[in-house]
Amino acid sequence: MASIWRGIRTGEWLTAARLLGYATMAYAVAAVLWIALAHGLVDRNNKPIGADFSKVYAASTPGAG
Repeated sequence: MASIWRGIRTGEWLTAARLLGYATMAYAVAAVLWIALAHGLVDRNNKPIGADFSKVYAASTPGAG
């Protein structure tokens, strides 16, 4: 039992592969919940899903501005 706590305390269990895996799972869960809570393609704030990104995309296209 002491070795388990030592491993947790030192962080030796958290490898780069595990960190990437945990981050990917968290992102996937958040995306699924966001879409599941949306009504059609409109989120809870009555904005289309992805509307915040469309401004960034439009600003980065050639000829913008």
